[in-house]
Amino acid sequence: QHDWESALESLSVWKQWSLPGWSLARVLDRPTLEVDREVAAEGVQSVRFDPVRSKNYYEQYLRGMGQSLFLPAEAQGPLVFSCRARAVNVPAKGTGLGWTVELQSADDRVEHHRLGLADLTDQWQTYRLEILPGLKPLAATVSLGNLPWFPDPTVLLIDDAPLGAEGPEPHRLVNGGLEQAELLPARLTG
Repeated sequence: QHDWESALESLSVWKQWSLPGWSLARVLDRPTLEVDREVAAEGVQSVRFDPVRSKNYYEQYLRGMGQSLFLPAEAQGPLVFSCRARAVNVPAKGTGLGWTVELQSADDRVEHHRLGLADLTDQWQTYRLEILPGLKPLAATVSLGNLPWFPDPTVLLIDDAPLGAEGPEPHRLVNGGLEQAELLPARLTG
């Protein structure tokens, strides 16, 4: 009897998700995320990042996603980034996965702001990063990622990741609620 992963491995069939607005980190042709329609903090789905099972030197442990956007002039001032997260199989030292918000000014200065995912449990938690820019940001890049050289067994679920000023419409990211997803046709390589 073969489990599902063994069947996928032997047939070389991989699910390929598209999340509008987001660029997905890939390890060769194997995606590391799954849209989970069974578990969600809000809405109908969340995004799950499974551990990467590295097979060789060129196939590292990288997983994550990111998005870049221009910030309108009225967005000058404090910004808030938040997300809902939960996880299983978190190592005792914590996960290496975390968010980075990078702000860039018109004169190419850059500020990095990090939102770690400390104390993850199997219950949904809200993580929040308040940013007081030391520059006048023209653009922002929001990314979730890890160090690609170190294995991390954490299975991470993310939901609702807005960036914006405080107020009734915090979403400046395209698909910040992670509710839009499309399963692309399977890739058959075997």
